[in-house]
Amino acid sequence: MALFRGGQGRPDGLFWASFPTVAVAAMILVFPRPARALHDQGYICYTCHSLNPNDVRTGSNAIRKDQNVLSPIPTPSGSTAWSGGMPITCDFCHKAADDVPTQKFALKTYNHPVRTIQDNTAVPVEIACGDCHNGNNGGVATPDLTPASMTTKSATDGYPNHDNAATGYAHNLTSNPPHLTVPYWGATLPGANRSNDTTFWTNVRAGTQDIVCWVCHESGRTTPPTRGPLTNAVSTRYVKGDYVGTDNTKGHKIRVNMGAGALGQGSSLPCYDCHDSHGSVNRALVLDNQSIYGSGTAAVAVTNYIGAARPYPDRHVCAQCHDTGNTATATTKAIPAQAGKIVEGMYPVDPYNSAFTAALHISAGIADNMANSTKNCLTANSGCHVSPHNPVVPCATCHAPGGSGPIVVWPAGNASGKATAYGSHLSALRSDNITVTTDWNVQCNKCHNGHAGPVRIPMPPTSWTDPSGRLTGTNMAVQLGLDNYAVDNGIRVGGTATSGATEADICWSCHDAQTPARVSEWGFNTKTTPTGYPVVLNTSPGNFPTTHDGTSDRVNTGHIYTDNGYATLTSDWTAGFLMDEYDNVLKRRIASVHSASFDPAGQSSSVAVNIRASDNAVERTSPTLENKSYIRCSYCHDVHDLNKAPNDTLSGKPFLRGTWVGNPYPPEIPPRSTYSYPTGAPRNRSYNRERGGYFIDQNSGWPTDNPAMDTPAETAGLCALCHGTNVDTMKFYTGSSMWRSGMVNGHSNSTLGGTRSSAVDIFSGIRPVWSMGNQTSVGGNLCLGTRTYACGYPCDCCQVTNAGWYGGVNPPYIDTCSGYDGDYANWYGTGTIGGAKGTGSMAHKFSCSKCHSPHAAGLPALLVHNCVDTVHGNQVGSMNGDAFNCHRKSSNADGWHKLAPGQ
Repeated sequence: MALFRGGQGRPDGLFWASFPTVAVAAMILVFPRPARALHDQGYICYTCHSLNPNDVRTGSNAIRKDQNVLSPIPTPSGSTAWSGGMPITCDFCHKAADDVPTQKFALKTYNHPVRTIQDNTAVPVEIACGDCHNGNNGGVATPDLTPASMTTKSATDGYPNHDNAATGYAHNLTSNPPHLTVPYWGATLPGANRSNDTTFWTNVRAGTQDIVCWVCHESGRTTPPTRGPLTNAVSTRYVKGDYVGTDNTKGHKIRVNMGAGALGQGSSLPCYDCHDSHGSVNRALVLDNQSIYGSGTAAVAVTNYIGAARPYPDRHVCAQCHDTGNTATATTKAIPAQAGKIVEGMYPVDPYNSAFTAALHISAGIADNMANSTKNCLTANSGCHVSPHNPVVPCATCHAPGGSGPIVVWPAGNASGKATAYGSHLSALRSDNITVTTDWNVQCNKCHNGHAGPVRIPMPPTSWTDPSGRLTGTNMAVQLGLDNYAVDNGIRVGGTATSGATEADICWSCHDAQTPARVSEWGFNTKTTPTGYPVVLNTSPGNFPTTHDGTSDRVNTGHIYTDNGYATLTSDWTAGFLMDEYDNVLKRRIASVHSASFDPAGQSSSVAVNIRASDNAVERTSPTLENKSYIRCSYCHDVHDLNKAPNDTLSGKPFLRGTWVGNPYPPEIPPRSTYSYPTGAPRNRSYNRERGGYFIDQNSGWPTDNPAMDTPAETAGLCALCHGTNVDTMKFYTGSSMWRSGMVNGHSNSTLGGTRSSAVDIFSGIRPVWSMGNQTSVGGNLCLGTRTYACGYPCDCCQVTNAGWYGGVNPPYIDTCSGYDGDYANWYGTGTIGGAKGTGSMAHKFSCSKCHSPHAAGLPALLVHNCVDTVHGNQVGSMNGDAFNCHRKSSNADGWHKLAPGQ
């Protein structure tokens, strides 16, 4: 500290030239006056020295007794009284009223705990000037300015035996820097060369460049000196841990490159931009308006960061740089400009006006004039940011119990009703070990990267224009439980453990990365049906004895592949080819996807664009699909189990926003002659349920009569969020239709929740070629199977006894055709519509999942099978071409819908 300015000194021109328009608040930066003589501080010699031996201190260099020295002095063993022969401390000469020891240590309210003559009071931790000023980087190699210790000096070290007198010596920062223990700037003085500054402070942030601050402020320091070299002092404030690292916020990272005139992207913000390490009127040694560096150059000049107790008003400090009035980082200041200043050649982002974070800050209490805010910035002062050295906002601050945001994580491990004790869907990999010591910023950033993820899942509309008109005007953000993401106008995803440029890609890539088995929407996935449904029968005498069967009540949904070679799996619906896992004759190019997007550009009617008008066939080669950038996984999946959607009370996999029952009916595949059937099978009795045939309510155990899935609210609450609850009119696109002319909405008489109000007769027991359920004879001769006709020849008889499909005529009333049971008359009558359980009952009560995939399908309208298709069955030689379905379609021109046989 022997090179600070003198009593009447002022900053010289060289220093100004070296720090152009820069905020310089160096811990040790100094403004020496021009030199006049050796060790000249502007005093007359006899002010300090005497030639009278009786007037001088014993063992000193003729130092007058009436000139105070520091006593006691701080040493490694504690306070020690000064005695003759000990070095004279720096402040003996640097003692003018405007010199550093007086101005910064004695007069300022807050300072580094340096013991000085001017302020010789007990402090908790005492350091000496030479702890920071312990280098020999001026003049010649020896003698050195700093003594070997606080209690001894030598012929070469310590005042006055130091090397001020040297060839070419000039008393300025360039020729004689303040002999710092460890560097505080790079090859050039701060501000003189931005490239050098950027290199130095980027390396500081990376941990490859040591700085003088770390001598005391680094925990477990191993680089010499490991503590204050004269006093062995260390600090309890380990700043380096916050400052050094790869996180986006470590070291108050510069995140935008403003060009050659500014500190470069990736650099940390220099300590001296905010701190005067000698002393300040403010806490934390924040630069004040009488900084040693001069108010004209300091970016920060705070006088009111003072308080008796926390919370301290730190918003006043941050406002010094950030309250610019700019909407984003800009090269020009908004007019009228507020308090914010240029920092290292840049205008920092204004939190109130930022296009990206304004809503978040405003909701927290930050005002346009930050001084008027009701919220501070740092967590220690009831704010959100960890520290100025690492201004990250801990995710748990807002997203743990008591936070202002959606509650996602319970750091104490006391969550209730979630997938784990810490919350739901918090692991990026199955191998993640979540504990009470988990760093939630690191963990959450694996998927989100704070509020800065590269992919934004947009907020649903607050007033939706529904293509069907059914839910027009509905606030879909509230409807889906996503209204609490309004501060970012959506959800930001994409983090350290993800890849992909769309939400779907991020989800798929993360699911694919799971081990030992990937997560997929295909194959076997989370069971959502009640126990016992569907009964697949994979045990002896099983009807589905394939290697793809799981437990008896689970179904394999098939897989999608990259091409029609069906060799390489893919997760991308839009590029996939679907193959059934029970019979590989069922192969289809994906022809419809469920984007769930509210953006019209992300909604495409697969019926309108993928069924060719020329032949009513599905486009199999190049279907028109929505771009995967519109797929909104989060609109259906509530991965953190917030349960904010109406009636959403369930948590855990598959993390849905409403109820959903997977297909409770066994898988339908074409019949094959190699399968084992009873006589007259595959479907001549209501209890026939062998593989190779249809599965409807009667031969599937009447699934939707089960109390756990006997209402649409239990089976498809999720679907109702966007499609409404009126099953009779269930339809999304008004301009296109799956139904052929003369047909009406098929949901009305086939789907759970329908009322039959739009029922149409699409069933007839009299067929042009083959009749339903393996019943033969045409022209009204409804006789069962291949049994001998009662009349001995084809005749108009009533011998149908098909054991419960739709009723039948039972002996002894064969010849009179009376005594029928069930709804036989309506099923087989002309112009009447039968019911599965008697007159007026529904034909079917299928769940949504019986016919539709929630993700993607090889048929339009997300259909999982073509319920009038006989071609697949005929092509495999099954049962002499007998129809295995009820609603037979023999060409593109008949049947109730537009799909062609064989699709």
